[in-house]
Amino acid sequence: MPVVSRDSRFSPASDTQDNMVDVSQHELVPEHTILEESVLEEVLDEYNIGRTDLPKIKRTDPALPDDAEAGDVIKIVRDSRTTDQAIVYRLVVA
Repeated sequence: MPVVSRDSRFSPASDTQDNMVDVSQHELVPEHTILEESVLEEVLDEYNIGRTDLPKIKRTDPALPDDAEAGDVIKIVRDSRTTDQAIVYRLVVA
């Protein structure tokens, strides 16, 4: 069995940014967009709910747009076998 020194082991901390993958660009990740306030009001009125009644998504979710902040509402458009596209909304939380 070969001897491996402590310094030559793989360390995720030493991995470079060049090896990072942008998961938001993967073909299986649905489109995530930040909803404008005017559109958000229409959606909330349509469903007769408040912003905090929406399902939550963490700010650290890698699929979120880079400029998404806590309090934003995200529109997610997924492919669907039954309706062609399914649209869901999520509230960004810290």
